[in-house]
Amino acid sequence: MRERTFTQIDEFANAGLRTLMLCYRHLTESEWVRWSARYHAALASVDDDREERIEQIAAEMECDLRIAGATAIEDKLQERVPDTIAALRAAGMRIWVLTGDKMETAINIGFAANLLTKEMELWTINSTSGVEKVLSRFRLIARIMREMAVTDDSGKAVPVASTGKVGLASADAQALGSVSYKIGRARKFLHIGQTIREHRQRRHQRHAADLSAENGDELSPDEVQQSIEYLRRHSSLTGEGIATDAADDPGAAHRPLNALVIDGAALSMVMGDAECRAQLLIIAPLFKSVVCCRASPLQKAEVVRLIKDGLNLVTLAIGDGANDVSMIQTADIGVAISGEEGMQASMASDYTVGRFHFLQNLLLVHGLYDYLRMSEMILSFFYKNVIWAMVPFWFSIYCSFSANVFYDLSYIQLYNVVFTVAPVVILGCVDKPFNYKTAMTYVAVYADGINNRYFQWWRYVLYIIDGIYQSVVIFFTFYLFTYTSDVQNSNGRPWGRSDFSTGPTVAVVVAASLCVGFNSWQWNWLMIAAIGLSIAICMLYIAISSAVRYYSLEGVATSVMSTVQFWFGVAIAVVVALLPRYTVHSWQKMNNPRDLDIIREIKVLHRPWYGQVFVEPEAQATLPRADP
Repeated sequence: MRERTFTQIDEFANAGLRTLMLCYRHLTESEWVRWSARYHAALASVDDDREERIEQIAAEMECDLRIAGATAIEDKLQERVPDTIAALRAAGMRIWVLTGDKMETAINIGFAANLLTKEMELWTINSTSGVEKVLSRFRLIARIMREMAVTDDSGKAVPVASTGKVGLASADAQALGSVSYKIGRARKFLHIGQTIREHRQRRHQRHAADLSAENGDELSPDEVQQSIEYLRRHSSLTGEGIATDAADDPGAAHRPLNALVIDGAALSMVMGDAECRAQLLIIAPLFKSVVCCRASPLQKAEVVRLIKDGLNLVTLAIGDGANDVSMIQTADIGVAISGEEGMQASMASDYTVGRFHFLQNLLLVHGLYDYLRMSEMILSFFYKNVIWAMVPFWFSIYCSFSANVFYDLSYIQLYNVVFTVAPVVILGCVDKPFNYKTAMTYVAVYADGINNRYFQWWRYVLYIIDGIYQSVVIFFTFYLFTYTSDVQNSNGRPWGRSDFSTGPTVAVVVAASLCVGFNSWQWNWLMIAAIGLSIAICMLYIAISSAVRYYSLEGVATSVMSTVQFWFGVAIAVVVALLPRYTVHSWQKMNNPRDLDIIREIKVLHRPWYGQVFVEPEAQATLPRADP
């Protein structure tokens, strides 16, 4: 019955069904009471080793079992799962599948979900061969992956086949056929020379007494090397799965698509060995896909923690059941799929979605928008505070760094909370480079967030430098207007400290608000209203406070706003302050456009197909208009 059940389970798994083994074990009441008490104590534990204790106690019960039978059900994928995975991979994400299914079921689901493709080289490791063979085979895979990879300009290894040969010993060649399907099958299409065949025949004759039937079909090092060279010559795919023509690019090397499939027991053996654990971190980025089958909840969390801490990457875990809670909590971002598996995953996650394909909306649309918004909003906050704080610094030079306060106290209190808050809030809440449909079409722009192109330290430095420059322009513009002679209003009253500081205050508010508009991706009515409202509130406050008797700003509006120097000073200071930023933005968009700039140009210029390139026929564009 055991053999028949295992055969049926393999058949079910190969058909893509989800299998369940039914077993039982006779227990006495005292044994059950003792085990149940220990199990519930482990469940209620809050120690760090809670998961290990639960797994250990459960393993004590899951032994000496008798087979009762097996079941299989069709676990259909949700709609649009393959398209979503393809979009996430096109955006530059590495996708790992951590599942408790059998290896055959996991592989079939991987192919159905577009996670595994026929162009990939599947490296499989299972625990049935023992610890030594598992570790040796993993070291062999790690060695081949390292030797078939080169280093790019950033110092990262990329999966590009080297021109040199991969030297393999006899034992490695024999093991390679067990872990690599393509290399094991490639020899059927090889035209091996007579010398190689004779060498193989002599080798079999010499070791016929020592070789078992299992090893009689293994590959020699020469055959393995020729298999590798055969796969390189006949592969027509690049690292991203794009077909290439060797005639068009003879010097282009083959970039193999590699996928690793490993079961939970073998994964524990690999992670338990310090050397193999370090090698896993090295070769992990070289795999296009990784499938860990027969993985326990604790192993899922350990894999996520290994990639998160070992490679210093941002990880996202998505699951739908209680067995995914540990993985979801370990990852930087946890996403749960609400369904019939219960609410445990939803309660432990950061986000909950109803379908897997909603993940594409969450990441590629809202994730991209939020990254761009937060990057510009934070940098704009730093900038507008630098320009505001540096103007009194230049004033301190001319008052011997005394305790004189340049701004009126009310200006200081209202600058961040009233005068300049609206534009940055609109920038951080609703700004976006294009709409939802365009973001779903051009998913590759999400790589800008992965590479952190808009929130790097040098952009922070540039914003600080720009803020200092603008503060210099604004302060010394008004200083030069009042340097030769005192400015007087129509009543003959000269400007005081409050009068002089009002000009730079208004100029700073106008420059900071317009600069936030320059930094935004789109000028919609909300942004225009926020900028106009910020400037209007500042001017209105000065006018109202100037009419209040015994107030520190009494008479400032009539003294300042009635002079030509004030209005010319504000206009000249704002234009000169913002001119470098506007010039740099214009030059960058015309001469060195980013991916987002190109897509925005496609969106605006090419009609009537929204989001697609459309070029009018030359005949239609150049024919003169016929007279009626």
